[in-house]
Amino acid sequence: MRDKSRMYLLSVASLFYTIGVGTCLAALPLVVSSVGGGGLEVSAVIGIWAMVNLVSSLPAGMLSDKIGPRRSASISLALRLPLGILFYAGGSIIIYLIGRAIDGVLEALIWTGFTGSMAKAYPSRRLPALGMILGVQLLGLSIGPAISSFLTNLYGPRAPFLVFSTVSMISAALAYISLKGLPSTGGGKIFAATLLNEVKNPLTMNYILLFIMIGVYESSLTSFSPELVTGMGLEIVLAGFLLSLYYISALVGQFSLRFVHKLVENRIFPLAAYAITSATFMASRMTRSGIPFMGFIAFSGIFNGLTFSRNQSRLCGRFKELESTAMGLGNMGWAIGYTFGASIYAAALNDLMDVSEWMGFLIMVMLIIAISLSLIERK
Repeated sequence: MRDKSRMYLLSVASLFYTIGVGTCLAALPLVVSSVGGGGLEVSAVIGIWAMVNLVSSLPAGMLSDKIGPRRSASISLALRLPLGILFYAGGSIIIYLIGRAIDGVLEALIWTGFTGSMAKAYPSRRLPALGMILGVQLLGLSIGPAISSFLTNLYGPRAPFLVFSTVSMISAALAYISLKGLPSTGGGKIFAATLLNEVKNPLTMNYILLFIMIGVYESSLTSFSPELVTGMGLEIVLAGFLLSLYYISALVGQFSLRFVHKLVENRIFPLAAYAITSATFMASRMTRSGIPFMGFIAFSGIFNGLTFSRNQSRLCGRFKELESTAMGLGNMGWAIGYTFGASIYAAALNDLMDVSEWMGFLIMVMLIIAISLSLIERK
């Protein structure tokens, strides 16, 4: 398959995949409530996905490399057809808990298959290629909830699950076509040897630490956006706008990689990115004004997204022929941060600093890691 055709088809497949994710996520709280679930049950149904995805990300990446992303991603997407029907017909909390756990495994296989194959197919243009697919996925996650709301108003809260199944099958077909010809490694001792060597490498450890910190930041932003806006003297209704600003900024950053990838690949980029973000945070603290604070959120969205893609690209460069494994390792780092980050603040640090100080602290930690990273990459 021609390079451009593969890239565009895989991007469209990713778009349909994440539209399905977005429609499902928006519908789940309503449906779980309709079968007798309260806030705890809704949190459990949402959270079990994160836990399962965390533990399955690395094995999923290794499996994708072993059997090839065409099989791992396409089969996983196709299995979401019966999963969506299960969600549509489900009548108890346990059904949704089991279904979400299964989806955590399937999404790990899909995500590592898609991103790993993009890195594998375009080694000389890895960073802009990853930026395209991640940008498309962010776009799909933005579109999905809107579709879910529209269908819920017309046909009830279960209708979005039929879209979930439909777009997953479309994505499966497109993935099967676009991933044709990409090789598998066949497995063997190469996995264990490469992993053991790389996880001990200081450079790889710094990449993983940044993945973890981005996960902590995003979980904290999602969980505490109401406190953030009220703490800055803004209306609580702007909490949703804050999240949209962050993810739209990340989306813009990903699509800009086509033009700025050489700049982002520079070893100084993470250091400069988090220095700028730290400066906007300090400005927001000094002025107590909403405008610098919004700038801080926007810069963090852009630079977290670009750094995420940069780290993925760099990890893939270190895991020769094991690109999906590299993606799984990076995603595992992000999932660790996303799963536990907000809880760490709420349980242990809530009395020591307010939420905005916590967010600024996280950026400062990322700046320190970026300094370390730039020094190691210089060698």
